[in-house]
Amino acid sequence: YIKRVNKETNSAQGMRDIMRGEVQLEIEIHRPQIFRQTIVKDGASMGLDLLFGPASSSLVVEEVRDGAVKRCFPDVQRGDRITKVNGQQGDSAALMQAIKASDRLEIEFSRCAG
Repeated sequence: YIKRVNKETNSAQGMRDIMRGEVQLEIEIHRPQIFRQTIVKDGASMGLDLLFGPASSSLVVEEVRDGAVKRCFPDVQRGDRITKVNGQQGDSAALMQAIKASDRLEIEFSRCAG
C-alpha cells in the first residue's frame, strides 16, 4: 500500500499527480496483511458496501452491515480489500461474479498493516 508520496497522504489522485510530475520522489509503502476466511451466505446478503472501478483488481469494503460476512468474520473492516474469491482473482467484475455464483466463499482479504 502506498501511504505517502512526498508530502501527500490524503488523495490517491494527488499522489498519482506527484508521481507523474516530480523528478524526485519520497514514497512510503506499507506491506499488506493477507488473511483468508470462509463465508457461508446461507441465503443472506453479504452485508458489504463495496467500491471498485472498471480497471481495479480488488473490491474495497466501504461499509460492513449485518449479513454473512459480519456473521462469519466479524473482524472485517472498512478499507479492507477483497483480492480473491474461490481462487478467482483479476478484475473487479470477476470478483463480483464469483461472489454471486456461490453460497460458500473462500475470500482472501488484504489490509494495510500499520
